[in-house]
Amino acid sequence: MRNLIITFILLSLQFFWSGCHKDHLIGEFLLTEEMKSQNPFHGGETLYFISDSAKEFVLDGVFRRNQIYKYQPSVTESDYYLIEVEITSVGSLLSNGI
Repeated sequence: MRNLIITFILLSLQFFWSGCHKDHLIGEFLLTEEMKSQNPFHGGETLYFISDSAKEFVLDGVFRRNQIYKYQPSVTESDYYLIEVEITSVGSLLSNGI
């Protein structure tokens, strides 16, 4: 019975300590303006590619999104990183033979 009480007290203290522990920023990996300017797309563009066989590929609906994520490497600790990601995607692909 004594071991059960000690175990309960230790688990309660650990739960209390982890609940009161504040998040701690340990690093930032953010894109600089120079890095962002290397992406030539702004959104809404239509891209045309013509292959050697004179087949035309049209990529329509290009858009660009920038987002900052909070990444925690461990679920048991409150340390985290801020990571910035920039994504360029294409909405549809149309293929036309010329």
